[in-house]
Amino acid sequence: METKGIIRRLDDLGRIVVPKEYRRMLKIELGDPLEIFTMSNGDIVLRRFDMSAAVKNEGTLAAAALESETGKTILVADKNYFVAGAGKGRNCVIGSKLPSVMSDAMSGFKSVSAATSDLEGLEECGFAYAAFSPIVNNSISYGGLAMFSSEPLSDAETRLNKLTAQMVAINLQRY
Repeated sequence: METKGIIRRLDDLGRIVVPKEYRRMLKIELGDPLEIFTMSNGDIVLRRFDMSAAVKNEGTLAAAALESETGKTILVADKNYFVAGAGKGRNCVIGSKLPSVMSDAMSGFKSVSAATSDLEGLEECGFAYAAFSPIVNNSISYGGLAMFSSEPLSDAETRLNKLTAQMVAINLQRY
C-alpha cells in the first residue's frame, strides 16, 4: 500500500524541514539527533537516534576508568534507569529506577550528593553515600554518572565524578 506524504524541497544548502506535524507526532524535540541512512533500493530513511544506547556505551567506558582510579562503584543512568556500571555492588543498582533526587538534578543540570537513605529503592544495596552528575550535551540532559560508596565521598571525588560526566557529554557531541 503506497501512502502519500508531505512534499518538501531541498534548499540551496541541501536542507529539508521536518514538518511540525511529524515532529509533534513522533515527539522529536529541538536538538534531538536524527540518523540518516540509505536503503539498497535508493530510499533515504530518517529516524530519531537512540541516545540512551550512546550514553550507555560512552558512560560504561568512563565508569570503568573512574572506578579503577577511585575504587568507588560508578553507575551510568539514562533518563530513567541505571543501565550500566563498574565496581562492587553495581548489579544491585543496574536496572533500578533513578531516584527522584537524581532525576531532579538531571533536569536541573545540577550535581548532587546524598546519603543513600534519601534515595528511594537503593538503601538495600550496601551503599551509604552517593554523588550524581548529569550528562548534558547542547543543553539537554541525556543521563548521568553516579558514584556510590559505603564511606563519605570527598569533594575531590564528587568533582571527579562531575568532570567525568562532562567528558562523556563531550564524547556524545559526535552523535
